[in-house]
Amino acid sequence: MNCFFRPFFAALSAIVFCGVVRGESDSIVYTAPPFQTPSTAENVTFLNLCIIPEDDSFYVSTYDRVAAAVDLAIANANSFILPKAIRLRTVFQSTGSSCSQVQHTVVTNILGLLRSGVTCHAYVGIGCATSAVAMYGIAEQYNVPIFGCPAAGASSLSLNATASRFPLLLRVPFSLSDIGLAFSTFFTRYNYSHLSVFRDDSNSFYSFTAKYIMNYFRNFHKRIYQHSLETPFTGADSTSQRRKAMLEEAKNRSRVILLLTHARLVRQFMIQARSLGLTQGDYVFFAIEPYELTYWGHIKFNQGDNDDTNAREAFQSLMVLSLSDSTGNGLDDNLAISIKIKAKEQYNYTFKALERPDPVVMGFYESIMIYAQEVNTMSLHGLDYRNGTALTRRIVGKEFSGITGALRIAKNGERDRDLDLKTFQPDTGQYKVAIQFLRYATGGANQTFLLIDPTLWFVNDGEMPPDEPRCGFRDDQCREPETLPRGTLAVVVVMPLLVLLAVAGAATYAVMKLKYVQGQLRMGLEILPSLKIPHT
Repeated sequence: MNCFFRPFFAALSAIVFCGVVRGESDSIVYTAPPFQTPSTAENVTFLNLCIIPEDDSFYVSTYDRVAAAVDLAIANANSFILPKAIRLRTVFQSTGSSCSQVQHTVVTNILGLLRSGVTCHAYVGIGCATSAVAMYGIAEQYNVPIFGCPAAGASSLSLNATASRFPLLLRVPFSLSDIGLAFSTFFTRYNYSHLSVFRDDSNSFYSFTAKYIMNYFRNFHKRIYQHSLETPFTGADSTSQRRKAMLEEAKNRSRVILLLTHARLVRQFMIQARSLGLTQGDYVFFAIEPYELTYWGHIKFNQGDNDDTNAREAFQSLMVLSLSDSTGNGLDDNLAISIKIKAKEQYNYTFKALERPDPVVMGFYESIMIYAQEVNTMSLHGLDYRNGTALTRRIVGKEFSGITGALRIAKNGERDRDLDLKTFQPDTGQYKVAIQFLRYATGGANQTFLLIDPTLWFVNDGEMPPDEPRCGFRDDQCREPETLPRGTLAVVVVMPLLVLLAVAGAATYAVMKLKYVQGQLRMGLEILPSLKIPHT
């Protein structure tokens, strides 16, 4: 295990923050000042970390939100991790509006940065999958690692749908493979194989998530994949009639419905489902809310309208999958406070009073610290730390001791994350963790299913509903006796009765006849002794 986050808190007051310089293209260049005097600066090797957020990222609304975390990471890496002969400094370059499907802007802007004479030794901060895939060719050409923040879903854009397609891309905050694994684990445990997926294509995150989940099922759970159906729709144009039609179609083929859309539409779907009788415990709904973010909203029943009561009842059928909350170990709390203070003081960015920097903000910090750790280790062993392929190979499959606990980058370059599955508590109106999906337990076992609340479901004594109704989704698998024509039915019913009556009559006659014969015989026997036969 590599431990490199703790030294920061031993000298929190000694943190040095970056200066600001504006370039010709109005890109902001943040540089960590060298820790040596100018006279010895020529003996220092500077490594440029190119910070490349998108202008339209839904993960990071503005660079000012993450700038303090980047500055802290650079200062701590230079002070506590790297040898004095190696210094990190950051170069900022916007990639344009590459999240909104205009992928060429990221290529144009990064090529412009490189042509200006800047050498990037690592890229940090690309957020959207489209941007990461669009720029990957540049990183591959120069053999430079990319630390995505998060670049989740990039593998779903690969033509061959394999994560190894992007070996230089590391996704540090979180990935989508954990979500696919969590759903696969739950469906296997409760014998679910029929799934309906409502995919909101107006939000790219949900499009990528749906594609990734389906690819995961195709590779690792073929039965679910074969019985799953994706239904695309546009959330911005969603109507009550459209939602009703989607639910009507889904109920005829599955009892599990995954709602990949904004929290506002999740609530509308659940209210519509209640009106169709789908929230009485026979159908299971799922939604995804990785963490608190305006982009996907906050899933809650109450909106202060006339549907609050109906939504409260309907939400009992809705489970929500999220990243596990950090337990908070003091170190994380201190860093979070420092980020918020410096964001306000240096960049005039104000976090909410009780808001904690989210996994993506922390991902910027962790990416830089991981990079510094590997550069330090490789330099000590005389290895070429400028070789991006060699560096990323050393990072994957390794466990680090991070600010939020153990940090593992899996072999596919994606961070392993624990997830929580939450159920709705109607008495409090809040969601509570019912199941934890732990990627590693003691001994290194693969994902562990931890049932927190044994009463998982709100009806049927907590037992989950079956995958299929007894008579099938269309109520056509339970055969009733075939109905006969009335004439045939009369013959079938009356004839046995007539035969029975005939047999009974014949038996009665036979019994009476027998009794008559027996009586006559008895009389004959009584007369016989009185007869005297004359002798001759």
